[in-house]
Amino acid sequence: MGIHYWSKSAVLTLLVVLSIGHAHAATRKSVSMPSDGQVIGSGNGSSRSGDTLHVPGDGKTEYIPSSYGGGSKGTKLPIKPTYDYSIPRTVKGMTTNLRGGVYGAVLGIGLQYMLDSVDGFIKDNQVHVPSTQTVPGGYYWGITSSDLSFRGLTPYESCQKLTNGRISSGAIYTYKSHKILTTNQATCTATVKSTSGAAMPDTTWTLYRYGSSCPSGSTYNPVSGGCEAEGSRIATDADYDLMEAAAAAKDSEWLKERLREHCEGGLNPQACYESLRDNTWLEGPSSVTEPGPTTTTTSPAGTTSTTSNTRYDITYGNNYYDYRSTKTTIVTKPDGTTETTTETEPETDQPREDEDQDINFTDSEFPPVEPFYQQKYPDGLDGVWQNAQAKFDNSQFMSFLQSFIPQFSGSCPSWSMSFNIASWASYGNVPFVNLCYVFDFIKVIMLVTALFTARAITFGG
Repeated sequence: MGIHYWSKSAVLTLLVVLSIGHAHAATRKSVSMPSDGQVIGSGNGSSRSGDTLHVPGDGKTEYIPSSYGGGSKGTKLPIKPTYDYSIPRTVKGMTTNLRGGVYGAVLGIGLQYMLDSVDGFIKDNQVHVPSTQTVPGGYYWGITSSDLSFRGLTPYESCQKLTNGRISSGAIYTYKSHKILTTNQATCTATVKSTSGAAMPDTTWTLYRYGSSCPSGSTYNPVSGGCEAEGSRIATDADYDLMEAAAAAKDSEWLKERLREHCEGGLNPQACYESLRDNTWLEGPSSVTEPGPTTTTTSPAGTTSTTSNTRYDITYGNNYYDYRSTKTTIVTKPDGTTETTTETEPETDQPREDEDQDINFTDSEFPPVEPFYQQKYPDGLDGVWQNAQAKFDNSQFMSFLQSFIPQFSGSCPSWSMSFNIASWASYGNVPFVNLCYVFDFIKVIMLVTALFTARAITFGG
């Protein structure tokens, strides 16, 4: 009896070891992710972290297959997808629309805000910003009133003309600085090098202001030394940088709406979203528990109950989740003592794929296919006939055939045939024999036949 009990225990232990050794590792299940348009339009609150905009989609329920069978759909796992978008690329895409030229009628809220941040406006289908411009026709600066070569609207402009590119007496002059001393006097300083490259002492000239007043609509600016008027100029890269900085500083909900406005207004919204999306990820509970069955057995020693449950530990990826089960069995003996057994799936590097996973894929658009050959007759036989019909109808052959067609009138028909075949073969017209009596006979037969047919139709027989 003892040997039999020992053998039975050994076999049971071996089965347990084998069952543990063949237990599956963590299981991976792919998730059918929503489109970007669905996530952006879900109405869920967004957030931002640095240059990243986080937009969560609507939650959905996944099911982990039951460990106990019995027709159960499985254990519910609530998850929520979140899409990350690049804020710098989003606002850069918005200014790209402005750089390309737009009309004021199509400006959305985001583009209008960016324009307003630099007091910009659309003029001649381009973005313009306010600019103070130096206007001619009033004061000017120079070394002398008669030397037109170095005359400028401001001391800086005159100094640039006086120095840059000037070569005199073996010396090369380069602009260094200028300074306005009084209302009517300024200095211009240049660095000097010999034509061989040797450094020489700086040279300074005195500039004088000439003229009596500024033109109408402009005022004198003592800082620049010129007559200035308010105007506008085409926006530069620095202006667009300011626009992008103003947009990027807005809150996440404003940016989410601008993202939707930017992409949905294009020809391919999905491609636009994908170009601005940095990442997708799933979030949900770290674990869920499936309650198992409870069984009760009664023996002379008392009642023994067995209760089971399975906890699933969950980790999430960008479009999938992995679950790893831990099964716990609690045996309550007749004397009230309990015995707990725990079985956990072993850790492995590569989780196995769920056999019941949802397969989701999206075909990319095919590239344009060039035609293999160019059709010589794109309209087919009908087009060939339409193009050649007039020429065919006017040919000598058709004229020859049409001479055989009799022309009927109210009198007995008669016709002839032309034998003028060519310029060297003209045999005249040959008339055919008049056969009017034949047509009269045919006429009588047709009338009689019609009479008898009408009687048969009307009276029968």
